[in-house]
Amino acid sequence: MGLGHFRKQCKQTQDTCKKCGQTYDDVNNHTSICTHLQCIHCQGNHMSNDMKCPKVKQFRADLTKFLLSPAIQANRQGNYLNLNSTNFPPLNSAQRHTTFNHNPNSNHWSPNTCSTNSIINKIDTLVNSMNQGNVMLDKMVNKNHEFDQFMKDKKINDEIISKKKSTN
Repeated sequence: MGLGHFRKQCKQTQDTCKKCGQTYDDVNNHTSICTHLQCIHCQGNHMSNDMKCPKVKQFRADLTKFLLSPAIQANRQGNYLNLNSTNFPPLNSAQRHTTFNHNPNSNHWSPNTCSTNSIINKIDTLVNSMNQGNVMLDKMVNKNHEFDQFMKDKKINDEIISKKKSTN
């Protein structure tokens, strides 16, 4: 019932409907007739896997930050490589400081975390912009649905008025 795991890893014995959030033995049969929308994460009026859910947005943002963090990248590579400086041509001091943070007392090189933070900030800005765009699109879709419903109601009312006029 939470974010961050796959169906095969879920300890829940019944399946959860992504529309209404209730558990069922046969969720496929239920989903085709389900009309109630309630998110299991925030109790909002949307499906549980909807990108406009604030809990899903936050989970995705946290996951992105985690995956792009320098610590994770370092762990994926294992320990820093023990590089012998004699195998590489020397860099002038300007190149050395902009390219890598190097401790001259050690043979360990570490990636520049400033550029990683800059990338994360840019990704956050893009994600926020996309979320704002999604909110605007959702508002437009809702207004379109409201307008469609208004037009359907108007058509029904016009038919009723037309029938009343024809019977008089």
